[in-house]
This record gives sequence, C-alpha cells and structure tokens, in this order.
Amino acid sequence: MLGILGGLIGMLAGMGKLRRLVVATCVLLIVLGAICFAMGAVALLIGQPYGVYYPLLLVGGLTAGILGALLPSIRRRYE
Repeated sequence: MLGILGGLIGMLAGMGKLRRLVVATCVLLIVLGAICFAMGAVALLIGQPYGVYYPLLLVGGLTAGILGALLPSIRRRYE
C-alpha cells in the first residue's frame, strides 16, 4: 500500500498537480514512519522478540527516511 501511495505521489509531483495533497501526504507519512520507528525502538529496548520490533523498525525507517529525503525535491518541483 505504501508503494502504491509512493508511486502516486511521484506521478502527481512529476506532473506538478495537487500540490497541497502531495505535500500533506508526504508529511503525514513521515510522521507515521517516525512513530513506527520509535515504537520499534521501544520494543527492541524492552526485549520484545525479533518479529515484533523488526517490521516496525524497517517500515518506519524506510518510510521516514525515503520520504524525508525526497520532500525537499518535491517542494522544489512545485516551485
């Protein structure tokens, strides 16, 4: 689902359409990714098993990291 949403964001940003929706979605996903990453870090620190903390760290880190790195270029694209 995140991949489809990322593709949609990339397509809309590339065409220069729906600026407010694209930027708001990116910011929302960055925040949700950071929350997932934090939850994974807490789960790791309190000793939860691998199957609990790893998906949270992976999804949260990738989502926040990739979109956080791409947001400045998306904003420049709309300028």
